[in-house]
Parts: sequence; structure tokens; C-alpha cells
Amino acid sequence: MGDDLISIEHLGSANVPGLGAETIINILPTVPDMDAAHACESAMSNRGYRFSIDRSDCWS
Repeated sequence: MGDDLISIEHLGSANVPGLGAETIINILPTVPDMDAAHACESAMSNRGYRFSIDRSDCWS
């Protein structure tokens, strides 16, 4: 997903021992800024992921 990709984290209940797994895998690509996040969109979509940026709880 480009040189700006810092890491990919797995989120969600399937990542918590003892909780049941879901049929959806939630991943979080970590990038330095929102421009880099938007640049990941096509790379994620091309791999079958649904891209979503939800900043509703962002304080900045």
C-alpha cells in the first residue's frame, strides 16, 4: 500500500481471546496523515476490502 504504510493492525472481537469470531475482519492501516490514508483506498479496494474513514470521534 505504498511507502507511507507504517503498520496494519487487526481490530475486533476475533482478536480478543474467548470472544466469538465475526465474519468480518477489521484491519487498520496506520499511516502518517489523512492524505496517505486516502491514497490507501484504491489499494485496499483492489484487494477486496471496503475502505472507510470514520473521523466522528476525532478531536483534531
